[in-house]
Amino acid sequence: MLELAIRFIVLAILMVASGILLATSADRIARGTKLGGTLVGFFLLAAATSLPELVIDCNAARIRAPNLAVGDLLGSSIFNLLILGIIDLAHRSPVRILSPVCAAHALSATTSIALTGIVLLGILSPFEKEFLGIGLGLWAVAIVYLFSVRLIFIDQYLARKAESGVEEISSEKAPPVKQSLFLFCLGGAVVFVGAPHLARTADSLAHETGLGGTFVGTILVALTTSLPEIVTTLAAVRLGAYELAAGNVFGSNCFNVAILPIVDAFYEPGSLLKAIDPFHSVTAGFIVVITSLAAMSLLYRPEKRFWLFEPDALLIVCLSVTALVAIGYISG
Repeated sequence: MLELAIRFIVLAILMVASGILLATSADRIARGTKLGGTLVGFFLLAAATSLPELVIDCNAARIRAPNLAVGDLLGSSIFNLLILGIIDLAHRSPVRILSPVCAAHALSATTSIALTGIVLLGILSPFEKEFLGIGLGLWAVAIVYLFSVRLIFIDQYLARKAESGVEEISSEKAPPVKQSLFLFCLGGAVVFVGAPHLARTADSLAHETGLGGTFVGTILVALTTSLPEIVTTLAAVRLGAYELAAGNVFGSNCFNVAILPIVDAFYEPGSLLKAIDPFHSVTAGFIVVITSLAAMSLLYRPEKRFWLFEPDALLIVCLSVTALVAIGYISG
């Protein structure tokens, strides 16, 4: 067990270092290319931190464990929202993540709501059918995701173009984009390879310590798969790149749902959503409600900040914890 514990600690440290590298290089890419933190966070950073889930869940579908595949992706989205709420509560600054500073991410938040809503309907629908190896509900997810990506890109491109004429030129010279891209790819490669090993090590450690099969064991494994998002979001906030942090969370949640059609293609018996237990609809419902609250926070313009605690961020944290407890109770 000592060997497993040492391996877990080493891999966790590696994930933390890679997450910091991803956040810092993504921030430099955003400044160097003038794309801004919104686009880079939603597309690049979210995809890099969510790729391990793609590997893990495609393998779960291949070995015919559909509940594990869908549960991991939806559970990861709950954890991401919990991370966002906790960081917003803990970060003591006049500027918040859940504020109009990151209002551009209301579009990506509503995209997450729409995609998760389609999955929720697919789980509950008695008419879910399969077409070309993928369920009809997940075909709808793929189409809506591609449409939303185009919408977000055009929206942010026009916004950046409008701001380019009035932006002040910073005296700080950003590092070359090629160097930042190389470092970003390096960090992404480490996360892509290391995160599945970390999850497997956490699972083995949970069973060795007698926690396997319990809710605590499930939480341990789920936390390890969300570690890249935790580290990169926290690192982005420490850099003052709030748009990058929000983009990472909402972009990861969109990406988590968007890869379900790919996961379905690896599930040979039929439609993925038809094969899973109905209790996953509870997780999807919580994601829709919590993300809706987060989107409202992004658009709300308060007169002052509450320095003791932020009611909206606290509500997001409470609902996320409630969701995790409810999922553990129902699935147990």
